[in-house]
Amino acid sequence: MERSVIDYIYETDQTIYDEVNKNTEYREACERALKIYDKLMATLSEEQKEEFEKYIENEGEQEEIKNRISFRCGVKYGVRVVAESAFD
Repeated sequence: MERSVIDYIYETDQTIYDEVNKNTEYREACERALKIYDKLMATLSEEQKEEFEKYIENEGEQEEIKNRISFRCGVKYGVRVVAESAFD
């Protein structure tokens, strides 16, 4: 299947990630999550740690899919708004 232009922009435009990472609220949430992660990992057995790491990887994959779909929908809605506005 051919990649869409929207997917290409999503995959190659670092601006999105830069903007997210500059956001103070996001960075603070990441710091809180890391503290919780470290505290939890200290209480788990090796087997539990492995399973939890698999869970985290899966959550990351889900988040990436959700972000890609959200971006694609946002671009499409934006184009529709511009198109509708141009002909009013």
